[in-house]
Amino acid sequence: MAKPYRPSPTASVNMVVKEEKTMATTKQIPFLLGRLVEHQEYFGALSNESAQWAAQHPQEAITLFVQSVENRQQDEQPLLTCVGTVKVQPMRKLVVSKFFNTNNSSVRIHYVGDNFKTCFYGKIEEQPNIGEIALGDGPYRTPGNNGADESALRYHTLNRRSVDGFIIKELGGEDNVKVTLSLVAALMLEQPNGEQGALLTNGYLGILYVHNVAVSVSWNGHSWGLNAYMVGGPGEWSIGYRVFSRDS
Repeated sequence: MAKPYRPSPTASVNMVVKEEKTMATTKQIPFLLGRLVEHQEYFGALSNESAQWAAQHPQEAITLFVQSVENRQQDEQPLLTCVGTVKVQPMRKLVVSKFFNTNNSSVRIHYVGDNFKTCFYGKIEEQPNIGEIALGDGPYRTPGNNGADESALRYHTLNRRSVDGFIIKELGGEDNVKVTLSLVAALMLEQPNGEQGALLTNGYLGILYVHNVAVSVSWNGHSWGLNAYMVGGPGEWSIGYRVFSRDS
């Protein structure tokens, strides 16, 4: 089975390209396994719970092992570097299929991936107590002059290739990284034509965790593209991508 992967920085959002990398040969893998068996007593450092998890999830366990070996010379560098914060105003009501599509007149969007549509089309998000806030300009805005409806997000640069699990752990757990699609939309409304802002416009991805799905947003020089990936898979995000979390 081919190894899953995430989009490379230079790939267009609707064309996934595997990162070029010299892989272990078919001769090296059996030799490596033999050496691990030879020193299997070191697995005794695992707790019973961790050993049971590895036995039940061999692919995920091997992925963790591979990533640790690949990053062995980069351990001194933090996985993520916080580079800023941004305040955005969530949309008062978000009909996902109406906003995240190529016909949106408020934000230039050229692509919405099939995974994104499968995960989110048919959903509606509404902000609580929005009737107490005076509506502002534009069909999607929910601004209040007192800023009471604003949400603050931190954004971080990914310094090493990583799977979702390590990123989420580094940011303090699921509660700290989960955002809503209304916040994703709000970020895009701040940069509807690729203006500079919290979302990258150099072709690299912005990553936001919406429930158990990682949403990617990228600018191709002309318009935005979006896709979605299930959290927990062995695919890795690339160095230089931008990860968002709550500013708690």
